[in-house]
Amino acid sequence: MKYSWNVASEALRLQPPSFGTFREVITDFDYNGFLFPKGWKLHWAALGIHKNPEYFPDPEKFDPSRFEGNQERVPFSYVPFGGGPHICPGKEYARIQILVFIHNVITKFRWEKLHWAMLGTQKNPEYFPDPEKLDPSRFEANQERVPFSYVPFGGGPHICPGKEYARLQIPVFMHNVITKFRAFTDPAALQNYVGLVDAVVKEHLLRYWECKQQVKVQTLAEKFTSTLACRLFLNIHDSETVEELDKLFNILVSGLISLPINLPGTRYNRAIKASKELGKKFEAMIRQRRIDVWEKKKSDESKEDIFSLLVQEKYKDGENVSESDLANNIIALIFAAHSATSATMMAIINFLAELPQIYKGVLEEHMEIAKSKGPEELLNFEDIRKMKYSWNVASEVLRLVPPGFGAFREALTDFEYSGFIIPKGCKLHWTLLGTHKNPEYFPDPEKFDPSRFEGNRQRVPFSYAPFGGGPHICPGREYARLQILVFLHNVITKFRWEKLHWGPLATQKNPDYFPDPEKFDPSRFEGNQERVPFSYVPFGGGPHICPDVDEVDKDPEFGINEDLGIIMGVMVLIFLWN
Repeated sequence: MKYSWNVASEALRLQPPSFGTFREVITDFDYNGFLFPKGWKLHWAALGIHKNPEYFPDPEKFDPSRFEGNQERVPFSYVPFGGGPHICPGKEYARIQILVFIHNVITKFRWEKLHWAMLGTQKNPEYFPDPEKLDPSRFEANQERVPFSYVPFGGGPHICPGKEYARLQIPVFMHNVITKFRAFTDPAALQNYVGLVDAVVKEHLLRYWECKQQVKVQTLAEKFTSTLACRLFLNIHDSETVEELDKLFNILVSGLISLPINLPGTRYNRAIKASKELGKKFEAMIRQRRIDVWEKKKSDESKEDIFSLLVQEKYKDGENVSESDLANNIIALIFAAHSATSATMMAIINFLAELPQIYKGVLEEHMEIAKSKGPEELLNFEDIRKMKYSWNVASEVLRLVPPGFGAFREALTDFEYSGFIIPKGCKLHWTLLGTHKNPEYFPDPEKFDPSRFEGNRQRVPFSYAPFGGGPHICPGREYARLQILVFLHNVITKFRWEKLHWGPLATQKNPDYFPDPEKFDPSRFEGNQERVPFSYVPFGGGPHICPDVDEVDKDPEFGINEDLGIIMGVMVLIFLWN
């Protein structure tokens, strides 16, 4: 099947199964006049070389002859399975699967595509100049265009009969959702929710924090953000329902940062199951909310949550909308409000435990506010406006520990950066810490200094972007600010705390204990070398040292051990197969 594998190889060149991966520079090097210093994080993209005309002439052309014989090519210019020591161990197994599958399909069937992508014309520069640019002016007046070049509703005799209905529905839906969601994103509108947020925080602390010697801040902060999101977005007050949803969302979040291997017992597998379970629960809620809407039994309060709005707008006039699609929208909304804010709350508590002077400044600010309130009086928006130093502290935490690592973007035009040409269409990854810890924008960047955010200081655009920036800026940033400040006020006026666990990297990357700590050097562990107690603690230490692996694997919080065990087993099977 030589020609078939040439065809498969060309398909892998044009559509590799993985977009690339991240690597760390282990020594300074120069590339096209651009210096990459040791320690930099880089992302290499397979298509960056697979579609490079230096290595593959006329790269967009599908040409299996590129792989005839044993043609010499530049090392690492063709890497659908990776390369070097990290090359995929199952590449030959994949080759067997692909060829056997092709043989059976092509000898038994003939086929044609039922769906031809409309983007073939709608992103064609012949019909739409600069097609990647969002330009509503293209549709002003009745501009002439090539027939069938714009077909979002299809065309000819098969054109969608409901296109005019959609045209009427979309603007109305957008208007209602935007004006309703504004209540959770606009600073002025959020004034109405300060008291409610304060009441939810107080209830949360009374139930989970008071009279406790130890608490896990990250876990409880997630529980709080889930509770508040359920109250505001879904109008859910039942604590058992909130607990169930919070547990499922935590499993889902855990799976997002796990190895994507869908085998029973892995975190990824559990996350998929949690996602399906969330979908079922929200579909059941949607069905009940639809009954409430139709029978007009909802209270005035229930009409104010986003969930009710979405149900009303999606199902009015008897429209047939998939419950699973609407459930996915709700899951995305709650997910966005669940993890990022709770991570920032945890980081603030962590920094205040390490920095007594900062803690003192925040405490004084909040005690002044607390003194001005009655015994049962809730916070109001004027109190939030007084928390200036606290928000400076939170902003500095967001600079040093942003809740997101960055995002991917595509270059819309050729541009030069530090002498390095970035061509149009190149996939880029921007990292927040690349600017947040850049001394050009933040002098002495590792120092915790809330004064950086005093007043309305001018800073380079997009140098500080914990909530993103531009048209993609987080719409819930003011809602996050409100949550963080109200949560901090209640915690710092009611409790004092200290850290029970100090991160292992504080010692394991300390040159006092490990010279040249960034260097990978297995010889550090040869023999029974003496080392400072608790300077190397990958499994913890003292009475809290990690128990036997068998015991650890019973705890779902240690899912990574299960993942690694399963992966190692699969690798052994692949090795034996080859």
